[in-house]
Amino acid sequence: MFRLDAVARYRVQAGKYITIEPKKSATPEEVRLFLFGSAMGALLHQRGMLAIHASSVEKGLKGFLIAGSSSSGKSTLAAGLLEKGYSIISDDISVIGFEKEDGNFIYPGIPHLKLWKDVLLHLNERLDLEKVRPKLEKYKKPTALKMKLDPVKLDKIIILLIKNTSGYHFEEVRGSEKFNLLRENTYRVQFIDKLSRTESHFRSLTRLVAKTRIFRVERPSSPLKVREFTTFVEDNIFII
Repeated sequence: MFRLDAVARYRVQAGKYITIEPKKSATPEEVRLFLFGSAMGALLHQRGMLAIHASSVEKGLKGFLIAGSSSSGKSTLAAGLLEKGYSIISDDISVIGFEKEDGNFIYPGIPHLKLWKDVLLHLNERLDLEKVRPKLEKYKKPTALKMKLDPVKLDKIIILLIKNTSGYHFEEVRGSEKFNLLRENTYRVQFIDKLSRTESHFRSLTRLVAKTRIFRVERPSSPLKVREFTTFVEDNIFII
């Protein structure tokens, strides 16, 4: 159970049920935002599923995870890749599955991207979209729903970082650092120990890093150059 004083109280049980007690002053958009965020994260952990704080995209039957902390540019990069012909698998929370023997897979999520106003303007997108919260200049951009809701095979993971210098930089992560980075980027990782999922989470991360290439990617905090950064990531990481 957790409480957001101005929005609602959420109770998540057995990986199956979410009970919501909204505040009278809360808007439906605010209640839904945290339902599909922290509440859904708790439910996924209760089910023993591996949820990464990442957006994910697909092209050519290959799935790519874009992980990073809040405001690192996950959804922004996904929007740039959408413009270049990629499909959106999920935004902000990406769930990894291991039910198949030939690799790791990404489960499709809710078909939209949450984008700040400056990103929409930069990409010449319309602004008559639903806000994620009434007082926030962040909007939900619907994306096409995949015709088949099958899991997509995971090819590579990138971890986004912000730097105060110009230019872009990337390097492949190896060894135990792969594990540590993915643990840091597990969605609501603080829930793991409280739900007694530490051991199963360790096994899931170990399996994931054993079969997946991971890259650390640094970008400047400004100026915003979505298309330039998208091309850099695609040319240097995704198509190799």
